[in-house]
Amino acid sequence: MVCTFFQGETVYTLSGEVEEITLMFPQKLIVKVENVEKSKNLRKQDRYPVSLSANVRKSDSREVHFAVIKNISLLGVSFTCNIELESSSEVILNIAVSKEALITFTGRIIRARELTNFFEYGVIQTDIDELNREELEKYIERLKSEELEQPEE
Repeated sequence: MVCTFFQGETVYTLSGEVEEITLMFPQKLIVKVENVEKSKNLRKQDRYPVSLSANVRKSDSREVHFAVIKNISLLGVSFTCNIELESSSEVILNIAVSKEALITFTGRIIRARELTNFFEYGVIQTDIDELNREELEKYIERLKSEELEQPEE
């Protein structure tokens, strides 16, 4: 399990293993944290944390792999999957943003790292058509409005 959160200009990424899940009330999840990384937030664009199903494939391949989108912006995404992809390679992502909407774009891997049982990638868009661009903008606007509705702690 990987959890990323922001505190001011700092990004924390925790990785660990789920040890126990209790589904009866009160629900409980016990995670054994194996690693904590702290870094400076260098993002040029606002990103929104999500958990979206996606398919990824290299632009020169027909082989499709399952991925989970961790965060999304107007310029790119971060995702995890269980295959190793080379940095700078071109990929095509199909992201399910709802039951009715799918966003497709081509991107280039700009960040890659191997975690315990999977890989994490940062992708910047290199090609997106007008319909997918509009769908992405609508989705980001929806995320922005949901973020504004959240009470501050």
